[in-house]
Amino acid sequence: MAITNSPTFDVFGVSCDIAADQNYSCYTDILERFSLVFNCSLQRYSRVLFIRWDFKVHEYTDSNQVVSRMLRKLKLRLQRWGKDKVPIDNIGYGWVRELERSKHQHYHLFLLLNGHKIRHPANLNEWLKKYCERNDLPHPYFPKNGYLLLRRGNDSDLNIAFKRASYLAKTRGKGYKGKNCKNYGTSRVTRYSPA
Repeated sequence: MAITNSPTFDVFGVSCDIAADQNYSCYTDILERFSLVFNCSLQRYSRVLFIRWDFKVHEYTDSNQVVSRMLRKLKLRLQRWGKDKVPIDNIGYGWVRELERSKHQHYHLFLLLNGHKIRHPANLNEWLKKYCERNDLPHPYFPKNGYLLLRRGNDSDLNIAFKRASYLAKTRGKGYKGKNCKNYGTSRVTRYSPA
């Protein structure tokens, strides 16, 4: 996989700052997939809520079932929830699996949601806390400045959110996994074309 130490990355014509420098590199394929998710979300909605989460597991596994299961449950919850109880569709996300000094992996995750329906992550953060409790997972971590309401066409918003997401693309901690296990995943995205 290719890496970059450049402090910026092109996100569909916008030069965004990323969490890289001379001593700190990021995987370009992860950055490219994340930029597709951002682009599709901002084409679909003029306001997008960006949320960052981190969570751990108690024991090492050779699969990413824990993050897949959590995302499935979250999607079901979001489909029944939202402003005025309107279903929330087209959820954008990206996640990475990392293992560093600990003996078991942890996950970093971002969500991109319809910002016309959800404008603040408080209820979702509470949902994740309860989900982790019910599923015997350690308490999740909510990074400082872990959310932002992006507005389509506002390059400053995109720059801030993409830099926060780019932290997930760092090279450190990747590669410690089972043979058929991925280091990262994103929502399935295609370029959005309004009908």
